[in-house]
Amino acid sequence: MGITLNIGLVIALLSLSGFSRVSNIKFQALSYYAAESGTEASLYKVRKSGEDVGSLDAVASQSDLGTSWQSSGQIATQAIQEDLEQDKSLVLYLYNPEIWQCGISLLQLTWQDTCSNNSLLEVAQISPIADQTEFDNLNWSTAQVQGFFRGDPFVIANNGTVFLYLNSSAVYVIKITAKDCYVNYLKIEGKDSSGNVVLLNTENIITSTGSAGDIKQSIRVSM
Repeated sequence: MGITLNIGLVIALLSLSGFSRVSNIKFQALSYYAAESGTEASLYKVRKSGEDVGSLDAVASQSDLGTSWQSSGQIATQAIQEDLEQDKSLVLYLYNPEIWQCGISLLQLTWQDTCSNNSLLEVAQISPIADQTEFDNLNWSTAQVQGFFRGDPFVIANNGTVFLYLNSSAVYVIKITAKDCYVNYLKIEGKDSSGNVVLLNTENIITSTGSAGDIKQSIRVSM
């Protein structure tokens, strides 16, 4: 009888554990779909209604499913960060169209590579650019080209950073090419003549969190 009772208890515990797992899987799926609903509703507001991402703040319940979601948005400004495959390029257009200047005195390039510091960044720059017509018809054969070796003692001493000094009142187009090997974690930062950071990239972020039972899941969309 004792053995039979123990077997019965084990079976009961396994059954309860199975029910719990099934319930959790159900709530995980529902919370994910709730978060997805919040994301879709937020994207609709931004793209169709013209609402500013930074002002997004919405909560909604789905009573028929027993779920809810909450969405918020933010605008993040940051440096440019990219990975470049070998012989691939990144082109920067540095200008403020309202006053036709870049406002940048110093451009910092920091990177790592997959070839033991043997990578080379080729930087080609065209400046000054007189007007929009010249902007639309760039002639790279006239560009000033510099090469920066990742293994250069000066670059290593500056933690993999090189510096480009620019005329803040001019307009630039700069093409950065990864030579010899894959370049990763390339970070590009701009500074003005006072040393203040000039923001080069703007990222719109929408975060939606769905809830079902005790389970919460979030979806993050970056634009």
